[in-house]
This record gives sequence, C-alpha cells and structure tokens, in this order.
Amino acid sequence: MTCDPTIKVRKGSWDTVNGRLFNPSTMTVVVVVDYCGWDVTTCGVLPDRGSEVVADVGNYLRTGEKFFDIRIGRPLAYYDTATTTWKYWISSYTPDQTTTEINTLPSTKTGWITKQVTCKQINAGHNGLWEIEIQLAHMAKESTYEHPHAAVSIQTSSRLARAYRNGRDLIIPTRNTSNPLVGPDIGSASNGYFDPINWRNGLKSDMDVQGYRVDINAQPTTVAIEQVRTTISFVLRRPYLQGTSDNDWYVNEMWDKWGQDSDILLNKRNADALFGYDPGELVIEAVNVSSIDEQFSRVDLVLLWDEWAHFDQNAWGIDGTVPDLDELSMASSPDRPILVAETVFWTTAYHGAFALTTADFPDFVWELAYAAIVDPVP
Repeated sequence: MTCDPTIKVRKGSWDTVNGRLFNPSTMTVVVVVDYCGWDVTTCGVLPDRGSEVVADVGNYLRTGEKFFDIRIGRPLAYYDTATTTWKYWISSYTPDQTTTEINTLPSTKTGWITKQVTCKQINAGHNGLWEIEIQLAHMAKESTYEHPHAAVSIQTSSRLARAYRNGRDLIIPTRNTSNPLVGPDIGSASNGYFDPINWRNGLKSDMDVQGYRVDINAQPTTVAIEQVRTTISFVLRRPYLQGTSDNDWYVNEMWDKWGQDSDILLNKRNADALFGYDPGELVIEAVNVSSIDEQFSRVDLVLLWDEWAHFDQNAWGIDGTVPDLDELSMASSPDRPILVAETVFWTTAYHGAFALTTADFPDFVWELAYAAIVDPVP
C-alpha cells in the first residue's frame, strides 16, 4: 500500500432488496477509497489497477491497518477497531435453520455473501480516487416480510389397478380402525417396518378385502385409483466456508438429513399420523434437491396418498393354482353364469416406515405444511 487511504461508505449501502420466495435477497455496498486526495507527493505511487485497491482495503490478512474482508463466496466483514474484531457487514437467519437454532442460539445468524466485486476510478484522470462496488446476496429468512422460503403444492392424479373387489365396502388396511379384529389391518410400525401379518395372516376373516365382486371368472377389471401428491418445498444450505480466519467447511443438521441421507426415507410409509393422514397412508415418493445458487438448494419433498393406501389386490388359490371360484348371485336361470374369485387379499411393496416431526424441518415449514394440508383457509 502506498499510504493509508480515507475510506467512506456511500449512503444507501444498507438498502436491501427482498428476494421473496426461493430467491436470494440482495444488497450493493459502495466503498469510496481516497488515496491522500490529489497530493501525489505525500502519497507516492498511486495504484493504477482496481485489483490493487481491493487488495489494499479488502485483505483480512494484511498486517497493520485493517479495513474490510472482501472475498467472493465469503461473508463481507469489516474490522471494528473499538473491539479489534471482525464483524459481519450484515447478518440474517437462513431459511434452513431449525426453530431450536433460531430460538436458543441467536448467534447462528450468518453474514451476507459476497457475490461480485468491481472497482473503478471515480475520475478517470486521476488514480487516487476509487470506488469499490460489492454485491451481496443471501437466502435470508426475512421475519419482517414473513417469508420463510417454503411452499406447499398439491396435485391429484390416478393410477390404473387390477380390481377383483371395489365399492364402498372395501376394507382398506389403513382405515380399518373401527373394527380392527375383522378384515385386514395395517397395524403399528415396529422397528421401522409394517408387518404383512396384519393384513395377510392366513385367516379369511382377516385377509379378505371384501367390497363388491367385480371380476369375471377370476379375471380382474381395471379401475382408476385416485392419488394425491403433496410437495413440501424448503431450503437447504450446502457445506459452506464461513468466518474470516479459517477454511473449515460447515455442515448443518438439515443438510445431513435431507441432502445426504434423504434416500433413507424413500418408499416408506408414515409410522404415525402425519398432516391429518392416518399411519401408513402416506409414502415418500421423492426427495428432489436442486441448486438455487452457490450455497443454497431447494428441497421438494413429495408425499403420496393413494385411495387404496398403496395396496394391490390378489386372488387367493390353494397351492398357488387358479383362484377358487364362487358363483355370483344372478337373476333366475342365467344363461351366462358368472364366477368370481372366492377370496381376495391385499399386497404391497411398501413395508418400511418413517417418522417425521417439526424438528426435522427448518423453522416454520412444519406449521406452513400443516396449515396448507390439514386446515386450509376457505
């Protein structure tokens, strides 16, 4: 450095632009650097490149006088001479933080990240007066605007299934709560697993799906089964560099659960009641993680509800042979007698179980999902 410059921050550098849903908030900080005014005799050789100016005032490792820590991908910090410590220019809670982190650890606010730095001479005829423009961005949880960076979307669709039985008298295992001693019952999850013995145990009274007989000679008909996909979207912060004195990578709780280990939850049923659905009614169909910027990602958690509770129908036959048949009651003297499968039971590919609570989501996500799914505003 040729001499200690006079540094001033332009008014308006505290102004922020709220990014709204799933978009970073932004800020531009403008620092004016004056190398001894126009007095070249006392200042010596003045810098002729913007990079030299940024290195002079933005190098946190520089011995002696310290001003700013300006590094792309790191929080913008300034040196507080009163406390001889580095402080963030501005800090906020991020939308990936849990309620516990925010309520009990207020120090978990993180600094806004430097995205771009430009430096130019204010007067092209003299290289002693410079202007550094620092663009900051952050996925900030803006409590002022009540934007938690979370959303819920619902989509209805259907799947085609083979049906031997149909109608309102079907006994769906997840809904058989009024008389679980009769008909198939999904039971309670144990050790992360729904045991098939609850809906297929060798007793006709416990296995048969009941309902109207719709097959012909044990040939099933095709029916459309309604499905509802609920997508809960929220934000994660990927491993990131923080602070002004180290190069350690920081990984938080939400990234561990949803970024690294999300596959553990796939194709499993809810072990407990969840968002108004009974145990076993929901299956985690997908956990999609897509990048928002260099440090933050969006998670789309897809929960699938199925009219048949993710079960399919199979006709029973002794020794695995053609199903036993009954004659369907018809009009007197039918000339086309119809035979139907004597016993039909449920099978499913989804035996695993998962459990989620409000602590498994960032702050406010659980509350938003509950309001959108269970108690929507009319």
